[in-house]
Amino acid sequence: MLAEADSLEPHASTERRIRDVQSQALDSACHAFTATNALAPYRRRKGGAPVMHWATKGTLLFADSVGISSALIWLGEEPMLAVMTSMGAATATVVAGSIGADLRHQHDKARRVVENPEDLDPPLRPFAHLFRPEPQRNRLMKLAGGIASAIAVTVATGIFALRSVVDEPMVGMVFGGIAAAIAAASFIESWAHADDIADHIDAARSSYQREQRSLQKLSRNGALRRHRHAASEAASIQAEYEARGEAAARRMTALKWGIYRRNPAVLGHGEASPTITPKQVGRVQRSSSESRMNA
Repeated sequence: MLAEADSLEPHASTERRIRDVQSQALDSACHAFTATNALAPYRRRKGGAPVMHWATKGTLLFADSVGISSALIWLGEEPMLAVMTSMGAATATVVAGSIGADLRHQHDKARRVVENPEDLDPPLRPFAHLFRPEPQRNRLMKLAGGIASAIAVTVATGIFALRSVVDEPMVGMVFGGIAAAIAAASFIESWAHADDIADHIDAARSSYQREQRSLQKLSRNGALRRHRHAASEAASIQAEYEARGEAAARRMTALKWGIYRRNPAVLGHGEASPTITPKQVGRVQRSSSESRMNA
């Protein structure tokens, strides 16, 4: 067992070092997650909303791609190419509408902006960037909004032209309007879902849970567990045989005293005492008797 424990020691030592580092990472993630409690009053989005967010985005993406792919296939395009093209156009439409999330973030930050970071409560100061004004970002958002609008108009115009060739101009207007409505719906859904405070809290919670799972996985490592088992078993065996050796020594001592007790004529009647002299009949000092036996 000692040999097995020694052979596993390098692996166990490495695992212990990794576990210590992971423990520190978990402590940091726990501290960061706990600190986000100060942001809770500013949170607007409730838990579970991301599920509905991605479900809505997937539905919009699927609905837009169906109309485009069916028209391309009707024109004689290869089905695979038609589906891939429609997915690209539908993704561009949905992504263009996602600019609503950034606009909502700017809107929310403008409502809670604090000019002087010292005015923030101490628990909120680590998150001062969420309360700091960003004048330059307004121009960037206008540019991004213009690009998103151009994408939505381009896709809607392309679907209108495509459907006009396949069917009638009225049908083209219908499908083009649907594409524009999908872009607008994506914008509205992104606006309603966006919450940078909730994103920050959820990210801290996810980081904490991820570090927790990693540490739990490391604690179940086979090499470290086998090393502990082998070392514990070796210590148990060593303690057992130490106890057995001590018991054997005590047994030999008990046998010795039993021999002394059964042979008083040779070994005496007890411990040597200064009150007993060798001239007394039948009262031989045991110390001298033991010397004669050893001789």
